[in-house]
Parts: sequence; structure tokens; C-alpha cells
Amino acid sequence: DGTITLICQSAKRVLLVDSQEGLQVYDSVDGKLLCSPKIPNMRVEMLHENTVSLSDDIIAIRDARDEKVVHIIDVISGKAPNKPVSHSSEIQRVALNQSGSSS
Repeated sequence: DGTITLICQSAKRVLLVDSQEGLQVYDSVDGKLLCSPKIPNMRVEMLHENTVSLSDDIIAIRDARDEKVVHIIDVISGKAPNKPVSHSSEIQRVALNQSGSSS
């Protein structure tokens, strides 16, 4: 059995970080599993409140090997729609807007 090491919540989604299953995104209304994204270089033990952020439509995760890179993942498909975002400096904290709309 895995241990839940992080829970992130947005208005419509809940993200669990499980030591064995990795990332799992659920609909917060009906509890349906939406996706279990797999990210290159992801180490579950490195994920915490500063390296992961969740909104209703995307997940942002700082890369475990390169702290200048953030992976953007679609919560429905569990896939990255684009290349990771790179910054010139190390990223200390990842945060997504919780009041905006994707449409």
C-alpha cells in the first residue's frame, strides 16, 4: 500500500501524490479518476507544496532533475500539450491562478 504524501485541491479537482501510484487526479464532485499522469524524471518523493500546483484544467510540476523546468499537464488527458516551460533561474515555487477560467 502506498502513502499519500501530498493533496492539492482546486474548485473542481483533487490531486493525490501516492508513494506507489504516483500522481492521481480526481473530479472533486463525483470522485471519478480523471488521469494518472506520468512525467519524465518525476520522483514522487521530491513532490511537495512548492513543486506542484493544481488548477481545474492543468497541473504544473517542477522537474526533479532540472529546477529551471516546469511540466504543464492537462488534467483530462494526463498529457503535456506542449514542451515544458523553461526559466533562466531555478524555480523555487510553482503556483497556478485559481480564479481564472480556461474558456
